[in-house]
Amino acid sequence: MKKILLGLVVLVLLVGCTTNQKKEPTDAEKIKEEYEALNGQANQSSVMHKTITLSDKNPLVYASGDDVISLLKEGSGIIYFGFPECPWCRAALPVFLEACEEELITQVLYYNNRDQRDVKELKGDTVVTTKEGSEEYYQILDLLGEYASEYDGLNDPSIKRLYYPTMVFVSEGKIVDFHQSVVEGVTDPHQDMTPQQIEELKSVYKEAMKKVKGACNSAC
Repeated sequence: MKKILLGLVVLVLLVGCTTNQKKEPTDAEKIKEEYEALNGQANQSSVMHKTITLSDKNPLVYASGDDVISLLKEGSGIIYFGFPECPWCRAALPVFLEACEEELITQVLYYNNRDQRDVKELKGDTVVTTKEGSEEYYQILDLLGEYASEYDGLNDPSIKRLYYPTMVFVSEGKIVDFHQSVVEGVTDPHQDMTPQQIEELKSVYKEAMKKVKGACNSAC
């Protein structure tokens, strides 16, 4: 009888410990918190970050550089390049996630490689690199190829840079669509887009997503 009671006590304790364990937040929940933490906060220019709300069921998952490179080389899926402090990202992301929900997209690779970028400036007629980018960043730029944007202010279209937000749509290692920033006519990312601009942007995303869905693998 004592053995039975002891066993019951141990079982109760084990169940209690399991119940009290805090559930590890998902990537979606972490990214939601990461972006929403800036709501109502001022940036370095004393401008208030746009307040946004993301679903904790969003399809974003943190990706490594290797994940991104692998997808660009031979995978099928969608990559979102951005970071929480980026005002254009904060304008675009809720619309992008709404499009994902409507198109039943269950996974999008999220990659913040802001600090990996190089920094260049024009001094006279000479382009000077004041900070080298990472090897991984240059590899991603190379894989983006003609889709990568010209580095602003250098007067040299051969020099490329990744700007944010950028959504890349890949099918079997081929970029089938690419969208940077939001839509024409939006000049201030801190201001709400009009309903027409939101629908225009959502339509751009949804049409791009349809080019990927037919060839999705585990990255979709």
